[in-house]
Amino acid sequence: MKYLYESPESFSKAYKNFHGFSPKHTLKNISNIHIFLPLNISIDIKGGNVMDYRVEKLPEFKVIGIRKAIKYENAYDQIPNIWKEFMGEYCTNNVKKVISDNNVGEFALCLSSQEENTFDYVICGKYQGGEVPQGFEVITVSEHQWAIFKATGIMPTAFQTVNSFVYKEWLPGNDKYEIAEDIDVEHYQKENLNSNECNAELWIPIKIKI
Repeated sequence: MKYLYESPESFSKAYKNFHGFSPKHTLKNISNIHIFLPLNISIDIKGGNVMDYRVEKLPEFKVIGIRKAIKYENAYDQIPNIWKEFMGEYCTNNVKKVISDNNVGEFALCLSSQEENTFDYVICGKYQGGEVPQGFEVITVSEHQWAIFKATGIMPTAFQTVNSFVYKEWLPGNDKYEIAEDIDVEHYQKENLNSNECNAELWIPIKIKI
């Protein structure tokens, strides 16, 4: 009964069916015994809304910037290259004043694209009015409730870590909020993006699930 068999006979029958001989013949067949190591079960629980964030309602605002098409499959490689291109090309030519006046580079937008497996990435700043140089455009960001996540550390690694968490764990496992519009906003709060102290935010437009 200790091992959940109803009687010694039922144990002997099960033993013989499994090993091929009865318990009393074990010593003669010791090398043929089927031995199993103990089974250890490990449960790895992932997910949960453990990352700090805040929810804020922000009014509509306009940004001015440059738009680039990005493939989803290599976005984490492409986007840092676009920032390098922006710093090298646009910050040293005749649109430097426009970039300075509108603080282009404070924000970046990820927008949906009509091309398959592609999204648009816009390096931008809040539009203060005035000239819109060739290659730049003005985009209106709608009023929303935003879930705002902090990313602190060396960029782009720190930001990419937060982005992966939000889209792979926080959103799929969230029973309260869902995305309100196909856009997200990157907000960079310090110029030196290679510093360990660099602070950035990821803004996700949200609405209450119905």
